[in-house]
Amino acid sequence: MTPLRGVQTGCLSIPSHAINPEIEIPVLPKSSKWSVSGTYGTVWLRHKNDSLQPPVGGNLAFSEQFDGPATGWQAGISLNFHPNAHWQWSVGLLRRQLQEFSSHRASLRLLDGVCLNPNSSGPKEYQFDYSLLSGADQTRVSIRIAQVDSANLMPLDETFTLDMHTRYQNSSWVLPLSLQRNFGQARLRGFVRCGVDICIPGQSNVQVEHFSEACEHLCFNKGVVPRLNISKQDKTEYLWSTGVGVSYQIRPGMLTIAKTQVFGRKSTLGTSIDVGLQIQI
Repeated sequence: MTPLRGVQTGCLSIPSHAINPEIEIPVLPKSSKWSVSGTYGTVWLRHKNDSLQPPVGGNLAFSEQFDGPATGWQAGISLNFHPNAHWQWSVGLLRRQLQEFSSHRASLRLLDGVCLNPNSSGPKEYQFDYSLLSGADQTRVSIRIAQVDSANLMPLDETFTLDMHTRYQNSSWVLPLSLQRNFGQARLRGFVRCGVDICIPGQSNVQVEHFSEACEHLCFNKGVVPRLNISKQDKTEYLWSTGVGVSYQIRPGMLTIAKTQVFGRKSTLGTSIDVGLQIQI
């Protein structure tokens, strides 16, 4: 067949990559269900000043009054699990450091103590052991005091008082277990949380800040701080906790956190304000 005049013929060229196109589907990063948080904040802890409980077995016991709340700081980390965008389970570890001041008045007699040098012709030295009751806690106190003048003796049954102000410095480890509910979908979100704090006592240091005694014959040294040995019965505590806070997304997978929390038990009530950072892992 003879091609028609004036009609151009040609071949259609199809690129090889167009025959088998490689379609690229964008893969979005899968949201992690785990994150870690680091926080730091201030703590206030107030003990309830209960009335004096009757001593058991005839032992001397006096009530301890706390002069305001204990104050300090806490810092720690937590591991968080996010089953979905609204819920969060957390387990953590906190280091808590607190300082508080207390006072008590002990009414004693010489016959309540033990004379440590009964055969001495000079001033006698006595040791007094009694309990301090503060809420559900009990502290054992041991004091040694020496007479000033052996010629001017106080009757063994005459009552005198000891006024003492002390400073406690306590450190503890806290294991918080909590459930958190998040609200909102924007970068700024609110949340509420509740849980249990397991408080494990650490180091405890007690220092006498002020001491004075009152007795008719001034039989004890004025201005001399007695030798003091306080044995505190520290034990693991289980505290309820609840709080609210806000979080702000700096970038995907990273949040800043600010929260306030209330925690306590029957005779203790505390609060804390913390700030921190949460990162997805």
